[in-house]
Amino acid sequence: MTEVSQRRWGEVSGQGSVHLWVLQSSQVRVEILTLGAIIRSVCSRGKDGRMEDLVLGFDDLEGYLADKKYMGALVGRVANRIAKGHFVVEGLEYQLDINNGPNAIHGGLRGFSKVSCCRRHGGGVMPRQAAPQVHGLFTSFHTD
Repeated sequence: MTEVSQRRWGEVSGQGSVHLWVLQSSQVRVEILTLGAIIRSVCSRGKDGRMEDLVLGFDDLEGYLADKKYMGALVGRVANRIAKGHFVVEGLEYQLDINNGPNAIHGGLRGFSKVSCCRRHGGGVMPRQAAPQVHGLFTSFHTD
């Protein structure tokens, strides 16, 4: 059986508290931060019976806030570059915010990596309830 718990892990100016969610069974333990849906830790029981962490991460919230490499985070609507921030779907042209040289990367000017985004759902954790809105022409999750 999987157990789900949470605790306050820190504070982000202008956004409020960041919580650490823990999902744990006898074989696996997963830690997820509400900031950016960051996967902080995934521990699995090895052949020797010991739990070992399989994920690189930081020991404190400050490490994640200063991180420029999206360590463990849900980076955005896409995890790559869109050349010149421009694409066409079914004959409609879209121009996105440019945020990486001449390109759009990781979902625009405000990606998911520094936004509070998780809530409890049944026996687990999922992104907050989606209320569609548009950021840089991407449909997004409303995070208020």
